Amino acid sequence: KKSADAYSHPQPHACQPYDESVSTPQGPVPIGKIVAENLLGLEVFDGTDEGAGTTRVIAVKANGNKPVFRILLEGGTTVQATADHLIYALTSDGLTGRWVRLDALEAGTKLLRSVRDRAAEESVARATHAPSNDIATLALRKLAEVRVKRIEAVGTLPVYDIQTESGQYLSNH
Repeated sequence: KKSADAYSHPQPHACQPYDESVSTPQGPVPIGKIVAENLLGLEVFDGTDEGAGTTRVIAVKANGNKPVFRILLEGGTTVQATADHLIYALTSDGLTGRWVRLDALEAGTKLLRSVRDRAAEESVARATHAPSNDIATLALRKLAEVRVKRIEAVGTLPVYDIQTESGQYLSNH
């Protein structure tokens, strides 16, 4: 599909393997489950609003078997996807970012990861007098920089794709 404008980045062939998690306010959901159960309308995090923003799934597709790669990030987090999957990478100045294909990433590239905002959790706990473990922490998130340690081939796997209203979603935060 052709881009509607200079800011849209449709990627009809970029995919992830079944078990790769899509971050939702209710917790992680495998992308393959979203496709298999046709979970249109599912609310997912999309990296906007400092990591707390959400969007909804508007289309799903099983895309057959394709080579899959694993991005290993500092701290041990991984993300798996096909080579043509677009990843938001920070530019060298660290102030802006751009969408790049997974196969264009290199060790040391900075990405953004959604992490729990512990200070916000403590503030809500104090204001509501609720124990911090009773607070819905998934919505209390912020974005943090994380570097790519390495990228490795996983093999050829069945892969799945979702389209969201915003054109993006968080995978494994």
